[in-house]
Formats: sequence, structure tokens, C-alpha cells
Amino acid sequence: MPKTSSLVSLIASYAPQEGAQISPVPGVYCVKFSRTDMSQKSPWRACLAIVVQGRKEFFLAQKLYTCEPESYTVTPFLLPVTSRVSEASPETPFLGLLIDLDRPMLSEVAAWVLPSSRKSSNLEQRPVYSGKSSQAMFTATQRIAELFEIPEDANVLGRIRVKELLYQLCKEPNGEALLHYLRCHEKHYDLYQVIHYLESNLNTRWDISMLAQTANMSRSLFFQRFRELTSMSPVQYQKRLRLLEAKRLLCDEDESVGNAAYRVGYKSASHFSREYCRMFGEPPMRHATKVKTLV
Repeated sequence: MPKTSSLVSLIASYAPQEGAQISPVPGVYCVKFSRTDMSQKSPWRACLAIVVQGRKEFFLAQKLYTCEPESYTVTPFLLPVTSRVSEASPETPFLGLLIDLDRPMLSEVAAWVLPSSRKSSNLEQRPVYSGKSSQAMFTATQRIAELFEIPEDANVLGRIRVKELLYQLCKEPNGEALLHYLRCHEKHYDLYQVIHYLESNLNTRWDISMLAQTANMSRSLFFQRFRELTSMSPVQYQKRLRLLEAKRLLCDEDESVGNAAYRVGYKSASHFSREYCRMFGEPPMRHATKVKTLV
């Protein structure tokens, strides 16, 4: 994917601050990071991510993924990951696009590219798909970014150009694996409903038997399938989401430690503080203060 000054300029113009910021195209975000001095622990949204400049790494269940120019990653559902920008500076920041994963649109496009008769039963189902972008993917990305400067066109043509990008994605080597994921989603709809339940009910108490029953599986099969899908157990998955949401409350809403702990489901502030320190390396308030000074 050749890097062009126009694409770099467009993304930088619509990401004046650090982090991900919504663009004029619905469901598309411009991402910028200018420092490499701090690792980030945050939910990795269900999206297609395309790197235009710089490098970023993220860890999921001890596995390292590298996001560099000419690369893309696809995460089919929310994942609590640890990431860090490994190459960036104020003069040459990390830049990229995030495109929300519209599953119905992806299913429609995949059906055009990959006939349902094609065999895919032996393909591995993964929480992350990654690869090197083709020239066609880059061209489609450029066409999306060009809409940033014409907001009235962005609302009308944005969805069409995102669909064009997904079409090119499905023609990549990972395309058949993505179709396999979509079929598995239909086959294991109840399991994905459980994942959505955990994301949406961070302060709710549950047990494995209840979740397994919701997914219409035995306890052992549910635990196995959940770990295969997310690379972590249900307890680990929800704990990480709880602590990441607590971090957001502390940093973005200036919540107290006690209130943040209560809002994400902890009954004991001391228990919350211990687990927060274990994940982020320091006590909640000290960590939140450091994060806010770096923004």
C-alpha cells in the first residue's frame, strides 16, 4: 500500500487530538498518536483497522500482533487488549483509520465474493485477522478519506465506499476465513449473545452454568468455545472489560475510586484497587492522574 501525502494529510486534519476521532463518514474514525511513552489498555472495538503511518503493537492472551504501514487488522467483536504505539513522534505521528464492522454489510459483500458452496469448514476461527493491504484496499481507503472534505457527500456515499473497501478485504487471503467467521456467528448465535451480555452488564453477577445455559451448551463446551473465540475465559474477559471501563470513568468522568468500583460491579474498593493495580501497574488514582497529564 503506497503511502501518499494526501491520505496522511486528510487523516491528520481530522484527528487534531490524540486517539480516535469520528470523521465525516459515518462509522469511520481517524486515529492519531504522537508518543510512544505509554502503553494503552483499552477495548479494541469490532472494526477494520488500517495503518497509514507509524507502528503499533497489541497483545491478546500473550500473543503479539504488529500493526505497521501497509497492514490491516479485523476484530469481529470487542476485545480487551493491551497495546502500545511503537513508532511515532509529534512530527510523524501514528495515523490510521478505524471502520466499524457492520456485520450485515460484511455478510452481504462476502456472499458476492465467496460463494456459499466453497468449503471452509477446516478454517481456524480467530479473534483477530490481519494481513498486508492490497493496492485495491489502499485505493478504496483513499476514496473514503476523500469524502472527509465533502460532508454532504460523506453522508450519502460513505456507506457505498465502505462497502467497496469491505469487498476488497474479502478478496484478500483472509477473506475466506472471514466468511467462515460469519457462518460460525450464525451457527453459534447464542454464544455471541452471551459475549454481548457480558459487555453490556459489567456490574451483574453471574455464574458459568447460567451463561452456558443461555448459550445452549454444557459448561465444559461453553468454556472451551468461549476461550477459542476470545483467547480468554469468561471471567478474564469480563474482569478486563470492568477494569477498562473503570479506567475510563476515572480519567474521563473524574469519578472517585469508590464510585468507579461500584459502577463496574465491585463491592469492595480495596479488592478493586488490588485488581486495578495488577492490570495497570499502579493504584487507580495515581494511574488516572498520570494518564490525564499525558493527554
